Amino acid sequence: MLGRLRDGLSRSRSQITDGLATLVLGKKQLDPALMEALEEQLIMADLGLEATHRVLELLRQRLDRKALGAEETVMSALKETLTELLAEQQKPLDIIAHQPFVILVVGVNGAGKTTTIGKLASRFKKDGKSVMLAAGDTFRAAAVEQLQAWGDRHDVPVIAQHTGADSASVL
Repeated sequence: MLGRLRDGLSRSRSQITDGLATLVLGKKQLDPALMEALEEQLIMADLGLEATHRVLELLRQRLDRKALGAEETVMSALKETLTELLAEQQKPLDIIAHQPFVILVVGVNGAGKTTTIGKLASRFKKDGKSVMLAAGDTFRAAAVEQLQAWGDRHDVPVIAQHTGADSASVL
């Protein structure tokens, strides 16, 4: 399960890790300036304030518990901390047969929502589910067309309006 999550979040992961790697590359200790920079980077990566503070507290505890060896760095400790937090939240997606099931996907621009929706549609279709997509992002240029391309690729119907239409007319 973590492998699929890791693959599905690869773009977000690279945005986070590129910024974090720049901050912590080769660092062996957490100082106040590094903690502040880490906090800023995690918040900018849309981790959220509460989750960011939890990550930083767990990271601080992890690094206080042990001395870092030659190969261990703040980055490796941060990876372990994030992996543990994700594992705590892991739950299977339980879709009950013969009942409507709606997944609403929201997020900031450029986060990979449409690609994720296309991959979910493909997976559910392969699992024998009846799938339909609704193109609710009617304002972003080519958003409707992008979702329709995913629908065509996986033989999934797409409900859509024209660009600029009221999203409520679709959803």
